[in-house]
Amino acid sequence: TGCGIPADILPRIFDPFFTTRPVGQGTGLGLSVCRATIQGVGGEIAVESEVGKGSVFRVVLPAAPVDVAPPAPAPEAIAPGRRGRILIVDDEPMVATALRRILAAEHDAVSVTSGREALERLAGEPFDLILCDLMMPDMTGMDLHAELSARLPDYANRMIFLTGGAFTPRAREFLDRVHNPWIEKPVELQQLRALVRDHLR
Repeated sequence: TGCGIPADILPRIFDPFFTTRPVGQGTGLGLSVCRATIQGVGGEIAVESEVGKGSVFRVVLPAAPVDVAPPAPAPEAIAPGRRGRILIVDDEPMVATALRRILAAEHDAVSVTSGREALERLAGEPFDLILCDLMMPDMTGMDLHAELSARLPDYANRMIFLTGGAFTPRAREFLDRVHNPWIEKPVELQQLRALVRDHLR
C-alpha cells in the first residue's frame, strides 16, 4: 500500500549497499541481508511493484521433509562466564534492542544506535566489551574503531564487529587488518554467547 518502486530501480533493490535514502541515512544492506538469509536455507524472495499502488514481496521456503528427524539432544550446559558490562552499537533500533535482550540474562547490556552516542557513553562509563555493527551511516564501526584507537585504545581492542555479510573493499581490508573478531548477521545466538563469554575471561 506504499508508493511503489520505479521500474528502473526495481532490478537493483537487492544489491548490497544500494539505497535511495539520502547520504548518511541508510546503508542499503537490509534487503541484501534478507535475500542472503532466505537463499541460505534454500528459499527464494521475489518482488512485484507498481508505482502509486505499492509492492508485494513473496518469500518461498522449502517444505520440511516428511520424515522429520527427532530433535537433537540438548547440548550440555556451558558453565557461565564472568558477568560483564557490554555496549551494543547498531543503527537499527530493533536489532540493538534484540541483542540487548539476548545478552541481558548473563550480562549488563546497554544499547545505542550510533557511533557518536557510543563515544559519549565510552568517555564516561566503563564497559568490558563492545558489540558494534560494521556498516552504519554517519560513523561506521570502522570509524568508531579509529576514534577509540586514538582516544581510548583499550576499548578499540574490546570491539566485536557484526556484519551484514556484504563488504566494501574498505571494510574487507579493515577486517583483514585488525585483530578484532567479527560475526555475520543474522547472529547465531549460541555463537554470540560463546564469543562474548570467551572475551570476558
